[in-house]
Amino acid sequence: MTTEKMTFGERWKKTRRIWKQQTAMFFKKLLIPTLEPLKNREGTGRYIISLTSYGKRIADLTPYTIFTFFNQSVKPDKIILWIGHNDKENVPKIFKKLAKKGLEIRFCEDIKSYTKIIYALEAFPDDCVITADDDVLYPKDWIERLLAAYEKNPEKIIYLRAHGIKTDENHHPLSYNDWFNCIEPKTYFGNGKHSPFSVFPTGVGGILYPPKCFYKDVTNRELFMKLAPQADDIWLWAMAVINEKFGGESPYAPVEKGDKGLGFVALKSQQETGSALNHYNVS
Repeated sequence: MTTEKMTFGERWKKTRRIWKQQTAMFFKKLLIPTLEPLKNREGTGRYIISLTSYGKRIADLTPYTIFTFFNQSVKPDKIILWIGHNDKENVPKIFKKLAKKGLEIRFCEDIKSYTKIIYALEAFPDDCVITADDDVLYPKDWIERLLAAYEKNPEKIIYLRAHGIKTDENHHPLSYNDWFNCIEPKTYFGNGKHSPFSVFPTGVGGILYPPKCFYKDVTNRELFMKLAPQADDIWLWAMAVINEKFGGESPYAPVEKGDKGLGFVALKSQQETGSALNHYNVS
């Protein structure tokens, strides 16, 4: 009796399938029962984790990211996963178990990358919204470090990871690929050459947005879909920088040690810049 040999690609697919099955079983049977349920505190001044996902990522990546939220040394008050109506069929059964621990799944219109922040800003205007990506494993002290920085800077937007916007001689921003990558604030500002407004937080590390930290147009769908439809980070940066609440100061404050300890599961793609900045005359 002869057996056909599998190609490398076939062996890889089989190994990956078995790994996913074993990982899912481990997650369901061993990890979820150990999670401490959220207290789901009512009132204002809460800490709300907000994220979105889509397609196969909902089942393949997001459950593991969400587990790291439940496993934090300081627990959030809510964890909300926003999913587009068209992705209802992609929601795995494992989320039912996580829902018993406090996860909230809210179905909504898919407004691309804006889904993770705009709905939360509208639903929780008096709370701190902490945004996260669906493909990152966040360290156990992630929220604790965000809150420690927030206590020192109670009205500022708190970030772990940021780039530095690089401009030409006319103060126009250069291409995103030409910016200063993953800046260390003390070093970046130490020579006095860079404006505090050139700090550009990136969402992958997670960002804490306190109440009323944005200009009033932040949730204007018609505007952000026209000016920056694929670049929510550009739009949010512009809405923070032009907010008069900060009185000409930078709206941002960093977390000590930055993004140390983040486990990256996937890479982010490049995003466009320009339209949002020009509309509000930000340069």
